[in-house]
Amino acid sequence: MPQIRAARPEEAEALSALALRSKSHWGYTVEQLATFRPELRISPEDVPAKRVHVAERSGSLVGFYSLAPTADGRIDLAHLFVDPSRLSQGIGRRLFEHACETARAAGYQTLVIESDPHAAGFYQALGARSEGEIPSRIPGRSLPWFTLALGSAAAPESLPPVLRLSAARGFGIFLLYLAMPIPMMLLLGVGFGLFRSLPGGAAPGVAATLESDAWIVIGYSAELLGGVGVIGLLLARYRGARSAPFRKAIGLERASADQIAFGFCCGAALGFVSLSQATSTGSGSPLAPAAALLTPLNGSPSLDQQLHVWFVLFASPLFEEFIFRGVVLACFAASWGIVPAAIATSALFVSIHSSAIAESVWSIPLLALLSLVGCYLRVRTASLIPAIGAHFSYNAVIIGVVHAALAYFPES
Repeated sequence: MPQIRAARPEEAEALSALALRSKSHWGYTVEQLATFRPELRISPEDVPAKRVHVAERSGSLVGFYSLAPTADGRIDLAHLFVDPSRLSQGIGRRLFEHACETARAAGYQTLVIESDPHAAGFYQALGARSEGEIPSRIPGRSLPWFTLALGSAAAPESLPPVLRLSAARGFGIFLLYLAMPIPMMLLLGVGFGLFRSLPGGAAPGVAATLESDAWIVIGYSAELLGGVGVIGLLLARYRGARSAPFRKAIGLERASADQIAFGFCCGAALGFVSLSQATSTGSGSPLAPAAALLTPLNGSPSLDQQLHVWFVLFASPLFEEFIFRGVVLACFAASWGIVPAAIATSALFVSIHSSAIAESVWSIPLLALLSLVGCYLRVRTASLIPAIGAHFSYNAVIIGVVHAALAYFPES
């Protein structure tokens, strides 16, 4: 990531050139750029007066911002530019966050942004509120005008108020995650019916397998495609693959090796805590669901059991962490703050595991604790990867230990 530091007066000319290059990236004509030139210029006197800060990477200036007080006691984001060759690398977001911190430290409560039309989506994604439009220097053209309440901007240990996330949207995404497998199952069922009706449509062995286990395969496939579908819709809606604000909001950021290892250790430790609570594998034990699932694996496992184990080990940690500790937690946190958001997210997470709860009431506190650990890891590391690791290792410990116990000590 780039280093952000206070600019030096002798860098004013280079910053003015960078601003002009960045502006020209959007296809403005030479005449339009000439109109913009005076407002793009940074003078040596502006550097201290406008709190100019630069982003530097490998000794090169890759972006900068400046702040100017307004007559009504607010502060204006007068400049925020990134070198065109460095776009979509998170530099603009870092500069914006640093500008908010600088303005807040100076005692300002509201940031004012007169945005280029091409940058409007960027500021909206970072939580700025649209206040309408103002006239541009170019006749017949207007500029989006935004404000941001600095008191609600992201603190170091909270989630960023980006993408206009809200609790209502979080519930909506949760319901979409629950409902998405239904149309997928219908589509797969229709497809299976058409496939079976085709003359010579499948080899005898494949046809026999599909005939005997069709709804098992369709059910798990629908759940898998449903999770992929929800994630795909969210990534498409927020341009997640390219949107640094979206990646940060839900934790699609890299994590260090020690953070990932810590996540795996947390999940494994929680798994062994769960094991220590069990005195038997009977129906009243927290291990009853795993025991019921894995007992046949010591003999000849059915397709249902094989698919379930693979789903629990791999698909569930990925999908559930993305939806719950990623999107839903970020939505709730934007409305309620981290602690209430973590509690509400954990309640929803527990609610979808009805089969485990039906087997053992002990599953409720264990699942809630797993969710709270995931929320903690997500917030502390700013990444979903440690939470996914914790979820995987928790499931792996439960399945692995119970399977081993059933295999070697079946009488217990």
